[in-house]
Amino acid sequence: MRPVTLAIRIAAARLRSHPTWTPGHLVERLRDRRHRLAELEAGQRSVAAALDLSYRRLSPRQQHAYQRLGLHSGPDIDERSTAALLDSSPIAATQILDQLLDANLLLEPAAGRYRFHDLTRAHAAHTAARDRTGDDRLRS
Repeated sequence: MRPVTLAIRIAAARLRSHPTWTPGHLVERLRDRRHRLAELEAGQRSVAAALDLSYRRLSPRQQHAYQRLGLHSGPDIDERSTAALLDSSPIAATQILDQLLDANLLLEPAAGRYRFHDLTRAHAAHTAARDRTGDDRLRS
């Protein structure tokens, strides 16, 4: 199941289990980017857990790229920018972008332009902060 579909189902479950909440109240809670993933948890279902599962299935090279891309501040990225970010060739960057796209962790809204869904970007940034090592952190 895609993270967005899961997020919608969890949001609906949260509203069902909190009958005093309005959709607007839940939207306000979800606006806080620092806690968005934590808000999308209901019982055994969690967007963060689903994304963690996908992340653990990646190769170490793909995990590194996922983390670095999650720290990129732009709305989208292309293969040349990815190559610079990962210190790799444009061909290697294209391969890694395609692999993350195939794993449903990236979107390609236009040919050659890649971006994260907001929830996936939050997970990638969180994962980078959690698993940070040496120079892997990008400065804001």
